[in-house]
Amino acid sequence: MRRNTLPVTAVLVVAILLATSGGLNASPKPPVKFGLHVGASLSSQWSPAEEISDFGRVTEFESGLCLGPFVTIPLGNWFALQGELLFVERGAKHIITIADFPYGDISVVYSLDYIDIPVLFTFIPIHGEHLRVYSHIGGHVSVLTAGTYAFSNEFIPDFSETLSDLGGADFGFTTGAGVEVQVEGLMLQLEYRYTMGFKDLTFPTGPEFPEIELRNMGHMILLGIAFPL
Repeated sequence: MRRNTLPVTAVLVVAILLATSGGLNASPKPPVKFGLHVGASLSSQWSPAEEISDFGRVTEFESGLCLGPFVTIPLGNWFALQGELLFVERGAKHIITIADFPYGDISVVYSLDYIDIPVLFTFIPIHGEHLRVYSHIGGHVSVLTAGTYAFSNEFIPDFSETLSDLGGADFGFTTGAGVEVQVEGLMLQLEYRYTMGFKDLTFPTGPEFPEIELRNMGHMILLGIAFPL
């Protein structure tokens, strides 16, 4: 008996139409976007190494500014690639205790200005015409542009020094999530982001005191505005 190929042909035609047109009811193809982020950073530093017995450290967060442009390239409705050039103020305050040190605890504050270059892969689970909810994952390279180190102690005079070299560029992991709302052609964003450095950076702790290796980490809250290109 000869098979009726009409149903199979119809299914193939519909599948081809859906693949090429994106579906009859699909949302319009998202545009390439150029935008600007501005926000606040809350940064700290950590060490993967175990603390030695005669050297203790308590770390406090430092706040700062983050600002810079970004470009988003859509990969369909569900995914995108985003590149940025982001100025970020980082650093931390450390209260250091040294065993048998007769002058008590010392306080050191590292203030670091970086240019971050993140490359982020974006997943957009909610991508309506006026509302998008997205998440980022990717990496970043950070170039130090300025840095200072401030030392204080109850018995030793306070002083500060410039940190011009921490051993080359930093690099690490970036993740986050946000929401974007379209208002009269403009795209407004609110985003949370977390970054963690993978590189051990060597910092001074005081005059003739041991150096310490630390990694940058931090949180950012970003407000963004984007324009379709």
